[in-house]
Amino acid sequence: MTSSISGSDAGQAYKRLHPTIRRWIRSQGWKNLRPVQVHAAQAILDGTGDVLISASTASGKTEAAFLPILTSVADRSSDGLSALYVSPLKALINDQFSRLDQLCEAMEIPIVRWHGDSSQTAKARFAKEARGIALITPESIEAMFVRHPDRVQRLLSSLDFMVIDEVHAFMRGPRGAHLGSLMKRIAAASKTPTRRVGLSATIGDLSLAAAWLRPDDPARVVIIDDPGVGLDLMLQIRGYVDPGHSDRARLNATSNSKERSDDRDDQSDGLGGNAPATAINAICDHLFDVLRGSNNLVFGGSRRVVEIVADALREKSEHAGVPNEFFPHHGNLSKELREELERRLKESEQPTTAVCTTTLELGIDIGSVKTVAQIGSPRSISSLRQRLDNRSATNPRPRCCPTNQAGT
Repeated sequence: MTSSISGSDAGQAYKRLHPTIRRWIRSQGWKNLRPVQVHAAQAILDGTGDVLISASTASGKTEAAFLPILTSVADRSSDGLSALYVSPLKALINDQFSRLDQLCEAMEIPIVRWHGDSSQTAKARFAKEARGIALITPESIEAMFVRHPDRVQRLLSSLDFMVIDEVHAFMRGPRGAHLGSLMKRIAAASKTPTRRVGLSATIGDLSLAAAWLRPDDPARVVIIDDPGVGLDLMLQIRGYVDPGHSDRARLNATSNSKERSDDRDDQSDGLGGNAPATAINAICDHLFDVLRGSNNLVFGGSRRVVEIVADALREKSEHAGVPNEFFPHHGNLSKELREELERRLKESEQPTTAVCTTTLELGIDIGSVKTVAQIGSPRSISSLRQRLDNRSATNPRPRCCPTNQAGT
């Protein structure tokens, strides 16, 4: 558990960081390191085992892990990657790259985004140089094992650190099992032991996360838990009735509305596969009235619902003669459209509402948003908490506006 720290503890942790990192910290205007960063620096620089860092979004988890990791690998001379950062989302990789690129450049440590949207030329050049840090998805690691086994030996055989972001998102389901298999295969290919550093949102039982991170020896995982400060939440739940839409028809529609997703950003939309237009129109009328003029997130559940709602809100903007502020975000859109929407949210120069699937759920820094809306039921309580936790970290009084369809 994270405990309070003294000024001397923070000062000692700061002094142990690489001089270039200390200059970078001063250039960012930081007054001091946060407690989670002090504890992480102590655990990573003093120990030899694994570390699990649990804290809310925007609490400095990325820096808590990478400032001591970069200090540890700054003078490394051996071939191969020094660190591998694994993320469940391309958008999160892009976000973390923007946070680390400047610092890594100052330290002369190569860093690359390695996923399906990344430049093949950049990846090939990075693979040839065979040093530095790669930010990658599990699927891209698998592709490397299958298509370029020579790269596995050259890049991954001497890893110092493997950073797993959003550990809680990998702890269940086939994708988590797949990543667990990949970690075993990387360990088998490594000449020396690789330390694992897990980053997670606040969850109930961190011992389960530690057991997932190091299944053969969870006791060696140092757990750093920063619960953060509780924030107020304004909650509104709205129900919409479709006259004449029977319970049986609605249940049948829901059971037929499951959609598959290659990048796992589709879930049951909670509205039924053939939800009548009256419910969707009423939901969009409400969203249009309360969300215009600010930055917001609307989680639609599936790509189908995201497209329907975003298009309906766009049409309402046209009919009202006002600029459109509502844009879709899901895995099937081009990277240019997704990245432009992420940039627009982060810069906050124009009011923007993203109607999205899970692609904007996990720990992505998109600036402050006013309202989070959930259409239909979320896939899990932890998923809803993650969405609220991400936004409350940047807004002292976020509003949550779940909407649901009701039938009689």
